[in-house]
Amino acid sequence: MLESLHLKHVGPASQFDVEFGPRLNIFTGDNGLGKTLALGEKARMEPFHFTSQTLLNGLAQNGKMLCNGLIDDWVRWQYQPDQDNASPFPALLRVLDQLSHPSEPIKPGKPTRLFIDDVRDIPTIDLPYGNVPITQASAGMHR
Repeated sequence: MLESLHLKHVGPASQFDVEFGPRLNIFTGDNGLGKTLALGEKARMEPFHFTSQTLLNGLAQNGKMLCNGLIDDWVRWQYQPDQDNASPFPALLRVLDQLSHPSEPIKPGKPTRLFIDDVRDIPTIDLPYGNVPITQASAGMHR
């Protein structure tokens, strides 16, 4: 696994030093800063193309799951014991808090099963008007 990258005199920057994290690393920046040039063509991977359905249910490619999807991750995170502030579920709670309108906070509810032929627990959101499974939430909520 690539742990670090140190480049000199490549592209517009005189020096480029990166220590990679263990899972996901994201490079952002304005056009022309040398992101693609620094990584080079050989380091480029084909992008994953997510739809609203694959974001919820997971993304598989050639029979291999590349991403579990929000439904599976949310429930697993919610039930994970011994969470600290850096754990995924508290991080999700902070994101939901930031996305919420002050008069309609988005708070996770107890996961539920919706259909007899679907064995998954579906995350829910407690809203002022009731508990709503995320798969049944409005299109605005999905965005």
